[in-house]
Amino acid sequence: MRKRAVALLLVLALVACAAIGLAACNEGGKDGGGAGKKIFTESASLDDVIAALENAESFTLERNMNYSAVYGEETYSEGSDYISTVSRDAVYETITERAGNEIYRADHAEFAEKGEVYDITRSNDTDDVTLDEMVVTKKEKNLLINSAPIVDYYIEGLSYYLTEKGGKIVFNTEILDGDEGTYVDPYARLEGDRLAFGWTYKESDTDGYFSYSYEFVYSKVNATDVVIPEEVKALAYDADWADYVHYNGVIYQKAEDGYGEYYRVYSDQDGAVPEETINGLPVREEGEDPDDPDVELVSYSADSSACRGIITGTLTFVSEKHWIMYIGGSGADMSANDNWCRGEYYFEGDEGRSLLHISLYGPEDYYFEEFGADEMYNQNDPAYDPSSARLVGNDGEPVEAYGEEVVIAPDANGSYVIRVTVYGVMDQIFNAGGTKEDGWFEFVFDTRGGSKF
Repeated sequence: MRKRAVALLLVLALVACAAIGLAACNEGGKDGGGAGKKIFTESASLDDVIAALENAESFTLERNMNYSAVYGEETYSEGSDYISTVSRDAVYETITERAGNEIYRADHAEFAEKGEVYDITRSNDTDDVTLDEMVVTKKEKNLLINSAPIVDYYIEGLSYYLTEKGGKIVFNTEILDGDEGTYVDPYARLEGDRLAFGWTYKESDTDGYFSYSYEFVYSKVNATDVVIPEEVKALAYDADWADYVHYNGVIYQKAEDGYGEYYRVYSDQDGAVPEETINGLPVREEGEDPDDPDVELVSYSADSSACRGIITGTLTFVSEKHWIMYIGGSGADMSANDNWCRGEYYFEGDEGRSLLHISLYGPEDYYFEEFGADEMYNQNDPAYDPSSARLVGNDGEPVEAYGEEVVIAPDANGSYVIRVTVYGVMDQIFNAGGTKEDGWFEFVFDTRGGSKF
């Protein structure tokens, strides 16, 4: 499994499917399935080839990877073959992966109807289980106006892998970095109606060797039939809006809060301007009223300090389930992680009138699903370390165990007092000579402002 995992990473780097595409069902290549238009000639420039593919009605792209290894008496082989039929308004590709004696199959289709783009992937390999049938692993849609042209993905690699020297299109060897091994015979062949390029990499040590090779082949320009199987098309019509949308240099992530579903800006390129709506949903920040962007939802957040003001802190209820505390001040400069502590909470009944239950997450249990993948990879190192913090129990002592609840009653004004203490080495350093109460942050949450979210 180790060798297969390594090789599959190489495959993914080469042939990761496009997240967004422009698609609709094409009824066949203009020249009917012959050799194709002769655009790959020795006299053509790289710009000429790219422009011809951008303007083509259809073409075929084959991508192949083969991997083999020999270590002692153990031998291993693996390969992947992608055959993509591409038109201006549709793509259908079949994928075959071979790992040892196992064969895995998948297909991927994108097409557009009535202003919506459908993206369907099926596979017989799910959760490391090989099935006798193909099952849907992806089924989503986008509005056509939010979708980039499909040909962009299938030709964008040309300017990376190829370059020009002496007026000829050649393989761009500057992208190759052999590490401890060597690249063998990188090539680019222009054969009129066919373009092929690729390379082989080999690496060995005293225990054995491994090698892998890649090849890209473009052919059948204006002579490719793109046919979406009817059973695949039938799967599309109950698809959900895509979780992620890439459009005009901005990546949007679908989310939901008290105001309903929306898209937030996940990342953007320099100078990219986010849209006001994506897939008919507003593009906004969490908690922003879509009818009045200047008014935000009321959220519970409170500030405090500890250790005679050396450390400041802010504790916020960031969702209906989770809270987060960040630290600042001169004391925080000595910490490798301002993402200080976080956990779960809930009210037994009405806010301000019922008991509040709150607990602290341990170092291995901090990921908040509603915040998306970026929550796993924040700028802190480590990503989350609560070893210097503990909730203070009703007995005035730190709650040692992660996940153990503290139950807090509201006062007569409907406010809750949440106490967090510096703990362990941090307590010894910053609270030396002080009382245990000096090491406490006291956060007062006034619930009279109304609903949190």
